[in-house]
Amino acid sequence: MPSALQAILWGVITLSIVVFLHEGGHFLAARAFGLRVHEFMFGLPGPKLSFKRGDTRYGVTAIPFGGYTKIAGMDGDIHNEHLQSVLTFTTRAAQPLTAAQVAEACELDEDEAEVVLDTLVDWFALEYDTERKTWSPVLAPGLADEPEALFAKAKEHTYLALPFWKRAVILLAGIVVNIVFAVLVFTVVLSVWGQSAALNKINPVAGGPALAAGLKSGDRIIRINDKQIATFDDITAAVSHLHPGDTVKVSYFLSGTPRDNKSAPFSATITLGVNPNNKELGYLGIEGVPEYQRLSPPHALGQSFTYIKLTVQGILGFFTPGKFTQSVNNSASIIGISVIAADAAKAGGVDYTWLVAAISLSLGLMNLLPIPPLDGGKVIIEGVEKIRRKPLSLQANATVSAVGLLVLVTFMVYVMGHDIFRLVK
Repeated sequence: MPSALQAILWGVITLSIVVFLHEGGHFLAARAFGLRVHEFMFGLPGPKLSFKRGDTRYGVTAIPFGGYTKIAGMDGDIHNEHLQSVLTFTTRAAQPLTAAQVAEACELDEDEAEVVLDTLVDWFALEYDTERKTWSPVLAPGLADEPEALFAKAKEHTYLALPFWKRAVILLAGIVVNIVFAVLVFTVVLSVWGQSAALNKINPVAGGPALAAGLKSGDRIIRINDKQIATFDDITAAVSHLHPGDTVKVSYFLSGTPRDNKSAPFSATITLGVNPNNKELGYLGIEGVPEYQRLSPPHALGQSFTYIKLTVQGILGFFTPGKFTQSVNNSASIIGISVIAADAAKAGGVDYTWLVAAISLSLGLMNLLPIPPLDGGKVIIEGVEKIRRKPLSLQANATVSAVGLLVLVTFMVYVMGHDIFRLVK
C-alpha cells in the first residue's frame, strides 16, 4: 500500500486532471458561442500566476487542485429587478462611482447596490477599481437614452443571452469532454498496448495433476480431448463436466513457442484430481496467465463504449434496490481514488493513464444525474425555467441546490467511510 503522502499527491494530481478537463469543456463551449469568459484557471480560486489574452485571464492558482471557468452571466444576482436602473444610471454618469453614490441615486441600500454592481461587472458592463473601490461604465453613455436596448447590449455576450439549448450545451460540455477523453484513451491503449486477457497460456499449480504430467509455466494449451482451446474459459468449459479420476488428453505448445507455430504440439494424458472448491468436480491444477491482446481500432472503440455501458449500469445500481451494496463495493471516494492512483502511477504510465480515463468517465457520467449542483441538475432547472417562462426565485433555487448538495455529501461521506473500512481492515 502506498504511503499517505504518496496517496495524497497522486490523488490531487489525478482529480485535478479530470476536473480541469471537465472545466475545459465548459470553457470551449462558452467560447464557441461567443461568450465572454473572465477566467480559465487550473486550481481553486485564490492568488494566481496568470496572463490575459483578450477578455480572458489564464493561469494557475496557489491551490492547484482541479480548475474553474468563470463565464460572464453565471454569477451574481442575475435576476435582480434593479439591474437595468443601475446600469442606466452608471452608464449615463460616464465616470467612476462609489456604491454609496449608486445606492442613493437608485434608492437602494449600499449592500444591495454592491451586489448589483458586481453582477454588472460580471457582465463586462462595468469595471471595478479595487484600490479606489469605484465602479466605472464600459458602454457608451449615449446608449443610456434607451434603457432596454442598453440592458440587452450589456447581456449580449453573457450566458443569460443564450437560448435554452445553448445553455444546456455549455452545462453538458464538461461531461462530453470527460467521456470523449476516456473513449480516446481506452481506444488508443487497447489498440497500441492491448487489454489483459486470460487466453490459453497457463501456469501449473504446485502439487496439481498438470504439473505432475510435465506441463510448465508459460505453456499454451491448444486442445483438451476434442475441444479446441483459445481462452482460459475454454479450458474451464472442457473439464467442467468431468469428475476426479477422469482422464483428459491435453495438447500444448511449450513456453516461448510462437502462437502461429505450425509444428506438431506436445501432448499429455492427465488424470484429474479433486477440485478443492467442489469435491464432485475434476481438477486439472492450472491457473491462467494474463496476456495483453491488441485490438483493432474499430474493435477497441467498440470496447470503449462497452466500458461506458458498464459504468452507467454501476451508477444506476446506486438507485436500484438490491444493487446498492454492490455498486458501493465497486466505487471509490476521494480516499480510495488516491490510493488506487498511487498504485497505478507506480505500475507505469499506461496503467495510470487508463485510471485517469476511467475516473474521467465516471465523473462525466455522474454529472449527468439530475441532482443540483451537478450539471444534469442544472440542466433540469434551466428546463423548468424554460417551461415556466420565468426564473425560479432565489429562495427556491437555493433550497433545491441545498437539498441536492446534502444528498451528494451524504453519499460521499458514506462511500468515504466504506473506503476507510476497507483500508484498515
